[in-house]
Amino acid sequence: MPMGTYSSTGKALTLGPAKATLVAAQLASPYYQTLIGKLERAGVTTTATASTDDGVAGNTDTAAGDASAGSPLSGMNVVVSGTVPGYSRTTVAEAIEAAGGRASGSVSATTSLLVSEPSSTSKYVKAQQLGVRIVTPSEFLTILHG
Repeated sequence: MPMGTYSSTGKALTLGPAKATLVAAQLASPYYQTLIGKLERAGVTTTATASTDDGVAGNTDTAAGDASAGSPLSGMNVVVSGTVPGYSRTTVAEAIEAAGGRASGSVSATTSLLVSEPSSTSKYVKAQQLGVRIVTPSEFLTILHG
């Protein structure tokens, strides 16, 4: 495994540009900077590698994670069940986060929105039971893109 990658399963951890920007912004926060300093003083060393072809490496212009209140999914926990046309699982999660939301894999009491076609899946049934707003993938795209 190349230096700078992390894996507990033997596979390299891969982040898309939006997720990588969010992680970088979080790590730059005072809390994590203090924690990283403590780890370094304790002898922990790190080596990071980043791709420069996706615009993420060295990108300090974006205040990732600071979604404005005007973002379409601001503060929402969003679960996607099934597919959203034009998106992979990774890119739809990144789009949710870029729009101010939090992508989640399971429906719970904190879920704000389920993206799903009508079905009898456990996610759909649980969302109905909890009174979670359910939208189709096409309705979700309208919300996401205005």
